[in-house]
Amino acid sequence: MRKWSLIEQGFLSIANFGMAVFLARELSKGEWGSFSLGFALMLFAQGFQRALVSIPVATMAHSAEILSASLPFWRRTQTKITAAATAGLGLAALAWRPFGTDSGMPLALLIAAILVPGFFSLEFWRRVLIQTREIKAAAMVSSFLLFSVALLIGTVALRHGGALFAACGMSACTLAAGALLRRRAMKVLPATAETISFAGELYRFGRWATLSHVAFSGYNTAIQMVLTMVCGSAAMGSFAAVRNLTQPINTLIGAVDNLDKPRAARAFAGGSFPDLFSSLWRTMATLTMLGGGYLILCAAGGGHLVNALYHGRYGYAWNEIWLWCLIASAMMAAQPMESGLYVAQRTDALFVNRVISAVIGLGTAVITIPRFGVVGALMGLATGWIATAFLAFLQLQLFARKAGATQPATALEAVQG
Repeated sequence: MRKWSLIEQGFLSIANFGMAVFLARELSKGEWGSFSLGFALMLFAQGFQRALVSIPVATMAHSAEILSASLPFWRRTQTKITAAATAGLGLAALAWRPFGTDSGMPLALLIAAILVPGFFSLEFWRRVLIQTREIKAAAMVSSFLLFSVALLIGTVALRHGGALFAACGMSACTLAAGALLRRRAMKVLPATAETISFAGELYRFGRWATLSHVAFSGYNTAIQMVLTMVCGSAAMGSFAAVRNLTQPINTLIGAVDNLDKPRAARAFAGGSFPDLFSSLWRTMATLTMLGGGYLILCAAGGGHLVNALYHGRYGYAWNEIWLWCLIASAMMAAQPMESGLYVAQRTDALFVNRVISAVIGLGTAVITIPRFGVVGALMGLATGWIATAFLAFLQLQLFARKAGATQPATALEAVQG
């Protein structure tokens, strides 16, 4: 299943990567920067969907029967979040226009509103299908999305479309893929007359998960907004163009998380903290083995690739590449630890973690961006991710001790065990 998860996530990543590289090459730096920020704002909105739908589905709907019975509840929640995010971003775009368009912020907000319906639908039905362990079917739909985006890139090139045209096209592609995922999911889910509502559980889990996402945005989305407002959308374009080099690490993390978070949930339900730690260390070992070598290659030769890929538009950008490699390493360390907090239903602790990390990361960025620009933004992002990985590890250690559990001595012992 992990092989198909990597393939499925790989198709999605190649589609996003291909579109991003094409737009970074073809659009002006300012317009590409607005598109990149718009995509980041869509991901910010999607964080609420993950907190209130995707992660709860993965951790609460343990079986196909429970998922089928609770699907009406999750669909209602998903619809409300999609409508609220689309309307909120659209109204923000209108409200920002009187303050001027030099920063590219109104265009970014409008692009985010356009992207939300398609990407939210794709994420929801992917999660439902993956939860039924139909990962191969999800991979087939991802290949369709990749083909659709390839056609879109050709259309944008022929029509010389801009950022708005590309956003509308991406939304259409993701809506079509979401419809295919929905069709397959409804076929494989067992029929049931029973209905289950997780309203109480979602309130307890979701309030802290939502607050944690808001805090997380302090050292992620907020840093990008500060960079855009202080240095302009062209700086955001450079930030995003170099980030494309480490996109495979996000793909790897997403693919592993698709399977390992539900697996960690089952381990925790079966044996509490000892089995949970074993599952998390296996995830950490997988990410390190698969992602570490790629980051070494990026650090050694990524500058030449960036210079060639964008025809010298962004130079060699060695400092930015090395910082992105550091950020990607911190992300690989943080993902298993944060999954452990989600699985242990300690989203309150995760919130505290992310508030502290946001203060550290955003505080660093506010100090460094005016002087160092893109490098300053990356310094803030790196400190935020390092802090959250370290704090999550300490929190899990504390909860395990309180529960009377003992952590496996080393990651190697856990993997061999």
